Amino acid sequence: IIADVQYVDAENAMNFQQTHTRRYRQSLSIFHEAVHKWNSLAPNMRCAVLLGDLLDGKCNDHVNTGANLRYKSLKDLQRITSSSTQPLHYCFGNHDYYSFDRNELLKYFIPQQHKRECSYEKLYYDWRPNGTTGWRFICIDSYDVSLIGYSSYEHEKQAKDMLIKNNPNDLSISGGWFKDL
Repeated sequence: IIADVQYVDAENAMNFQQTHTRRYRQSLSIFHEAVHKWNSLAPNMRCAVLLGDLLDGKCNDHVNTGANLRYKSLKDLQRITSSSTQPLHYCFGNHDYYSFDRNELLKYFIPQQHKRECSYEKLYYDWRPNGTTGWRFICIDSYDVSLIGYSSYEHEKQAKDMLIKNNPNDLSISGGWFKDL
């Protein structure tokens, strides 16, 4: 299991809270080392689960970097994921939705064997690791009802209504969303 690779082909920069340096390019080499290690564990390792945020949302920063940065960063990651000897399964995080829309996530990240059961409205699936019995994993669509990545405008409205009801902060501005919660 791995989470928050948050790769983008970009210079180091401060995180959102301005508390530490993000080493975007270094994350690619760390991810490469992880996949190499997984491959050395075969055949005992039956699958790998990527728990979201493979790419950093910065890769979609068209103002500063141009529209091709996200595809270049995606190709860098695909070179590594294609070297995996185990099936890779994705759960999506907020940065995945900052970088790609639901159709692109379906196209680039849902494993081929699950594409028929998934759609724009349904980015979830289940699987059983090869050679195992008694195990079943479910990758859920945790952004179906949310302010980003929602599958319908009804679900976006549902998320807004829930937040307005339960969060006294102004959610229309950046930051400060967690004050006094």
